[in-house]
Amino acid sequence: DYLLMNATPRAIPLIKLVVQKVIIEQMNRDGMERSTVELSSLIESLDWNGNLEVRRQCLDNVFALLSLHIKTEAISILELALWKKSVHSFETKQFFVPRT
Repeated sequence: DYLLMNATPRAIPLIKLVVQKVIIEQMNRDGMERSTVELSSLIESLDWNGNLEVRRQCLDNVFALLSLHIKTEAISILELALWKKSVHSFETKQFFVPRT
């Protein structure tokens, strides 16, 4: 909040740097590299206009997009788990057919 409330133009590059380092680098470590391209470009293109509400809205947009990417990644992981379960279930049925 301190950087967000700071009205000096020098705060803007620092805000961008902090957001880039905290969000983008964590996403890269978590294996979400393909999602970072869009977020990085959004962060770099932020236009603050010296207005606190504009700054807050810009950061809200970044966090909304981040939330969307996290939810998408979670859904992908769940889909993969369900697929693996169905494959395992199919393999089990193939090899263990009860005798009649």
